Amino acid sequence: MLPQQLLNALTLGSVYALFALGFTLMFGVLGVINLSHGAVFMVGSYAALFVVTHFHLPLWLALLSAMAFSGTLGLLIDVLILKPLRARNAPHLIPMIATIGVAITLSSAAQGSSARRSCVSPKARSPRASSPWAMCTYAPSRSGSWPSPSR
Repeated sequence: MLPQQLLNALTLGSVYALFALGFTLMFGVLGVINLSHGAVFMVGSYAALFVVTHFHLPLWLALLSAMAFSGTLGLLIDVLILKPLRARNAPHLIPMIATIGVAITLSSAAQGSSARRSCVSPKARSPRASSPWAMCTYAPSRSGSWPSPSR
């Protein structure tokens, strides 16, 4: 139990260090506080998942492809959004707001492309109950404790 917890802590600490290095490098080199850094990280993890599930490639190759995909996405964000703002000598707040918009766009695109749909609904009372607040039908999960969206 303790070795597993130590491994979990080391993994989570490495992710935090990766985020901190990304923020520091971006601000140090470009002078931009990039708040879409986490969304780009998320899109990279979705890319790795896609490579593993659809192409049945090994995990190390999926990680390399996720790094390449995230790097390409970061380059596109810089060329299409941040470079024109740097050319206009925009104040620091404008690129920060633009990267918040990129983060919201990437998060919404990932949520919209996933198989599950987010719905706000009370717990289902019957085996097939429909929510009056959302366009989802809920069926009990395999364990029977929490409803899960079904299409």
